[in-house]
Amino acid sequence: MSTNDLMEQVYRYIERISDRNIRRKVRRIVKSISRKLYGYYPLTLTDSPAGEKIHHEYARGLLEHTIASIEIGLALSDLIEKHYKGKVDRDTVISALILHDLYKVYCYEKRGESFRRSDLGLFLDHHTLIVSELIRRGFPIKLVHAVLAAHGKYGPSTPKTIEALIVHLADYIDSTLASELTRGAQLAMERSGIKPPETITVTDALRILEELGRSG
Repeated sequence: MSTNDLMEQVYRYIERISDRNIRRKVRRIVKSISRKLYGYYPLTLTDSPAGEKIHHEYARGLLEHTIASIEIGLALSDLIEKHYKGKVDRDTVISALILHDLYKVYCYEKRGESFRRSDLGLFLDHHTLIVSELIRRGFPIKLVHAVLAAHGKYGPSTPKTIEALIVHLADYIDSTLASELTRGAQLAMERSGIKPPETITVTDALRILEELGRSG
């Protein structure tokens, strides 16, 4: 999927938010991230990684992770509603997964072919930045909580609602999937006597594992 397709997919998910006020707020904050913050200009959404080393540490990695997390979150919502007969506020799930890593664009900067923490990212983490902005813009508290609790027990707050739990699990599943696949591809290349590149996308990792699996 091209970068433009990924951005279009994000906006298609925004349009699936049924609450008009929340939909408008999410669209506005996504469109506003080109502005300077504390003197720092952000990366674009299409250039930003989702991490420095752990997962999706390449340009457009943030977009890939965001969309994959939304799709996982919606699949978990289906499971809870259809199998366990629960009720899920999908507006909160979609919105929180669009927003949970959004301000990583301020926390990284490009250096050569890779990325490193920006000075702003060393002072303030992306959760603090985005949650402060969500509060300032008057987002509903349950949505703010779902964003704040995205890292579960490793974050500043643990999930207190089913939506926050879904957001946390979706984020964890996709980040772990990406990390394990890229690590597996690197190990497979090393075992085959091939020097792995410094950065491997998730798509490349799957291709590498398939090709080396066939050749082995």
